[in-house]
Amino acid sequence: MKHFISRRNFLKAAGVTAAASAMAAAVPQASAGFLTGKDAAVTILYTNDVHTYIDNKSPKLTYAAIAAMKQGYVDEGKPVLLVDAGDHIQGTAYGSMDNGATIIELMNEAGYDIATLGNHEFDYGMARAKAIIKEADFPYVSCNWVDLRTGLRVLPAVKLFPAGGKWIAFVGITTPESFTKSTPAYFMNAKQTKYIYDILGGDDGRKLYDAVQKGIDKATGRVIIEVSPDFYRPTDVVNLWGDPSKAKRELGWNPTKTTFAELVKIMVDHDMKKVAVERAEEHIQTNLAEYLEKGVIK
Repeated sequence: MKHFISRRNFLKAAGVTAAASAMAAAVPQASAGFLTGKDAAVTILYTNDVHTYIDNKSPKLTYAAIAAMKQGYVDEGKPVLLVDAGDHIQGTAYGSMDNGATIIELMNEAGYDIATLGNHEFDYGMARAKAIIKEADFPYVSCNWVDLRTGLRVLPAVKLFPAGGKWIAFVGITTPESFTKSTPAYFMNAKQTKYIYDILGGDDGRKLYDAVQKGIDKATGRVIIEVSPDFYRPTDVVNLWGDPSKAKRELGWNPTKTTFAELVKIMVDHDMKKVAVERAEEHIQTNLAEYLEKGVIK
């Protein structure tokens, strides 16, 4: 005979509504990274391979405990980010009873900021893997999950967060062995005659390395996007600032009335009209204004 648990009782059992008391009684086995320097310290709380074990006993991890840990930093006004490295919706009946839907709800309640997919996020099928991304209140990133029909990444490769006077970048990496560690058919077309998705890795790891490096380059400002030859690069801002006649001719810039920051905006607007989309990502943005804010352009 099957026994079903209501979502309300499940959430109660998971302890999300009792985060404060759980924190006092348990020491979750989550990891924390600290960035220190002249600016305020930034704490990064991260979990991985939770595998739906949400009813652990102290000192093992619970979502209630990790939520309370994050909230403790927030209450003290300290910058904190909570991230997950994958394999969070599969493992026990808590995940399989609704294909991970309630696990995502728990992670939403816990206040996750970002996550990537592990191989087990594909265990309920490709459509379900895409569905959990939409159900999450936090973004997913992956630099190496691609749609072979278009050659495009399925997800953004990188996400930046401002925290503690710094920019923190997360590059998502999905397990290249997901084909074999999950179900190969999920990565194929309906007739199962060919693969339509890939998790870049390569026999020698080169494809994975290239995908990761590209994400890092984007995060650090070494690249903006693949663009047309007349697209303005960050150095062009400085060059045009020093050549008012050229800036006026090309952009209609009035050097007597326009500030440096306003010139950046003019160039961003100019670029947005003719940018050659980097493999047609969902959200296309030039980073010139962000570079100025970060201090990449002085």
